[in-house]
Amino acid sequence: MQIIETERMILRPLREEDETWAIELKENHQVVGSIGLHKSKKANIKYDRELSCVLPEEYWEQGLMPEAAKRVIEYAFQVLKIDILLTSHIPFNTQSKRVIEKLGFEYMTHLTGNGKRYDGVELDEEVYVLYSKEYRKKNPVNPAVELFKDWQETMLWSCFQGHMGKLTVNCSENPTAAQVAIGDFCFFAGMPDVEFAKTAAAPIIIPRDDTWNDAFEKAFGESVTRDSRYSIKKEPHAFDRKYLEKLAAALPDGFTAESINKDLYDLIIEEDWSRDLCSQFESGEDYEKRGIGVAVLYNGKPVSGASSYTIYNEGIEIEIDTMPEFRRKGLATACGARLILDCLDCGLYPSWDAHDLRSVALSEKLGYHMDQEYSVYYKNN
Repeated sequence: MQIIETERMILRPLREEDETWAIELKENHQVVGSIGLHKSKKANIKYDRELSCVLPEEYWEQGLMPEAAKRVIEYAFQVLKIDILLTSHIPFNTQSKRVIEKLGFEYMTHLTGNGKRYDGVELDEEVYVLYSKEYRKKNPVNPAVELFKDWQETMLWSCFQGHMGKLTVNCSENPTAAQVAIGDFCFFAGMPDVEFAKTAAAPIIIPRDDTWNDAFEKAFGESVTRDSRYSIKKEPHAFDRKYLEKLAAALPDGFTAESINKDLYDLIIEEDWSRDLCSQFESGEDYEKRGIGVAVLYNGKPVSGASSYTIYNEGIEIEIDTMPEFRRKGLATACGARLILDCLDCGLYPSWDAHDLRSVALSEKLGYHMDQEYSVYYKNN
């Protein structure tokens, strides 16, 4: 019964809260806890979200809670842009008290009988607060990163969180323009700068807005082509699990789906059609450690796949590819559905950006909704 109750304690917030993530062990991806930003209410206290964490005692003092909390706090202030973050612990939990204080929270007040354990038992709480102003003083933002402020692009988050990509600027002191290059993409923000535009480090150039268009056209002339891509809404609760399970199971006879491991990585990285599925990972070992994906096999060889093109703290950017002679068999749909389910099981968000209307149609079939069309430039070969 204790094991069952512990599982309920961990999994319930993952199912019920909007901003909740799984805490997993790096070595085997086992989910051992949960952490979230909740829209709770405490009498006579003004705040935006409450940080709470569920972690069984056998996983204490391993650095799991502080590491997870730092990332969620950063998300709260940098992405959600909240002003006041609360957290609390029950009076006798000195371990949580130490972690909370190290995270920069300040003691606020004692509340009697205000908290509830997962089984409904009422508990007293020691309440702590962290203000965005104080957080920013201790965690100053790179001025170049500020140029990308409010751009809801996961590949930017991947770079700023230190996972993948490279940030460059037009001048080291007080930059007015910046570029993030990651894989086949480079993103530009700030004041349009023709000379800086010439440094575009990838074949797909994405400007923050159309004010950059003139700079790119002057910088590259006829060596670039302007086109469109399509952003897809980020809706964590838009997916229908039963429907996705049905799609994932609908493989034609003779085809099987397997999670991508280092052996499949080696096969995938050798082929032109599939290389982008794993190209941002240094090796099969690196992919097994940080990536997540599904390959559809025929006669033991990959013919379609859905994978993490890039990763960020809270999720992945999806890449789906199919060998040309195996298209229009439902393989992309099946492995895409499977990857989404695997991400949801791991507490990751599977972000999608569409390169054309066919990709939009596939995303919508899987449960996504299109947001808007936006301009990009492709370097001509």
